[in-house]
Amino acid sequence: MVYEIANDQLSGIQKEQETRFDVIILDVLELQFQIDNAIKIIKECNPDARIIVRTDTNSKELEAKVRKEKIYFYHVKSFGVTDFTTALASALQIK
Repeated sequence: MVYEIANDQLSGIQKEQETRFDVIILDVLELQFQIDNAIKIIKECNPDARIIVRTDTNSKELEAKVRKEKIYFYHVKSFGVTDFTTALASALQIK
């Protein structure tokens, strides 16, 4: 398994353009690039990518915004890691 880490969404998008990833995990940070725009750009580069969005705090607006972009999974970190690791394992097994 090969993985890369990007410190921000813009460099992550650039990495996706250079290398097609099967699974992409996006952490939502308050003052960053708009998450829905990042998802749209990633989907344009790689429509088959399974995108998992993680956030520290949940909001109905955020969840609706990212689910509208047909992400693979939405994870609120305060709920623990069990559902996240299950979703990640599932996403990695799909070919």
